[in-house]
Amino acid sequence: MSDPFNSPLLWDRLELHGSSGKVTVPGVASVDVTVAINEDTVDVPGQDGATTTVLGYKPAEITVNLQLWTPEQFKRFKNVITVYRPKRGQAPKAVDVVHPKLALYGIRQAYIFSINDPPYDPVNGYRVTLQMREWWPESKKKTRGTSAVAPGTRANAAANGSRAAGNGNPEGTDWGAPLEPTKPSTVPPKPRRP
Repeated sequence: MSDPFNSPLLWDRLELHGSSGKVTVPGVASVDVTVAINEDTVDVPGQDGATTTVLGYKPAEITVNLQLWTPEQFKRFKNVITVYRPKRGQAPKAVDVVHPKLALYGIRQAYIFSINDPPYDPVNGYRVTLQMREWWPESKKKTRGTSAVAPGTRANAAANGSRAAGNGNPEGTDWGAPLEPTKPSTVPPKPRRP
């Protein structure tokens, strides 16, 4: 995998691989990624602290800031948006996304769910922001006795080979389920003998 220090040009380029083939998004692409777990935190009445239950992984949120300078780049950008932008009455199109930062986090597929297109600025060029969300394919329903694995869950990701299948901890360390908060002891400590 490349790094931004030795291969900065690779970090300025985003590729989308979908039903229309491979498309390199024109201009300079600056990519921000937010990865997080989904958890439920409940306050415990009469106690300090709270109980937290990890529910799985949230799909990563991806922000792509594009900057274009030439009419050719703008023309290519229009072609990308025509194919991949969200459209009324249609499900979003998930595509393979290729960028070193996304590869760093194991993100392979995403869909565009929001586009921010501010006014053109002759000094800074044409700028546009694409908001994308990681996509995990739904797993197949089990046929005997149990329900399907919900999309966006760790079990679903494991079935589909996503980065969320791992436990996300360094060197494969498995920390297990979160511990319940301990209750303060009501028994006074025994005095120490000198």
